[in-house]
Amino acid sequence: MSNDTERKHIHGHVILTHGARPKGNLNRHAPARQQILNLKAFADRHDIVISRLTFDHSRSIRGWSSFPELARVLGLNRAAGSGTVVIDDLNRLFRAHTIEQRHDVLGGLQPYRRNLFCVRQGCLLENIDHHEMLAFLKSPDRGKWSYAPRKSRLTEDEKRDQTRRAVIASRKARSAAADARGRELAAVRDEMIAAGETPTPAAVTEEANRRGLRTARNNAWTATSVARMLKRLEDSTVAD
Repeated sequence: MSNDTERKHIHGHVILTHGARPKGNLNRHAPARQQILNLKAFADRHDIVISRLTFDHSRSIRGWSSFPELARVLGLNRAAGSGTVVIDDLNRLFRAHTIEQRHDVLGGLQPYRRNLFCVRQGCLLENIDHHEMLAFLKSPDRGKWSYAPRKSRLTEDEKRDQTRRAVIASRKARSAAADARGRELAAVRDEMIAAGETPTPAAVTEEANRRGLRTARNNAWTATSVARMLKRLEDSTVAD
């Protein structure tokens, strides 16, 4: 890879329409983080450098005037006759506005069609066709979008530990549910004994099914499964 002096430099810009106004390093501002990751991923993929990063923060949306810093840097690039300002997604300029305000934004952008590059759209503003631009005006995409892969904040050890704890919790839950079903069958058996009946597995099975008791998979009990469940309950009682 060539060094930074040989690589093309671009100007990155971030659009913030929610959250507090950034103070200090923009890279540490949570609402800006994904946009910056998208811009850096784009730069790395195309072997270019983001030489400067600016932003607009506006929670009071009112059209093109909501983006004074973008207008300023685009104006500088246009006056210089060269240079490109890059944003990650053109939708960000339209999604928080009314339809009238979107038209105002589009009008404000017109002089800078050759100076604004949109990563998600993959081209300069001047290369976005008429039908796609109408879609932005009518209903800009409000969903989350990422050019850069969203990185997990968990380390590999933390992921393994999280998986292990989830497996243990699942086993405990299944065991507790099985114990509860075993106690239901034991209650049926004990009631039969109290009534002077012989609680054979077949007899307990017939009565349990008559009462609507079901297995873990919502099936009717069989004599085999009843005998196995009652033995499991007895073994767990002895172990305790």
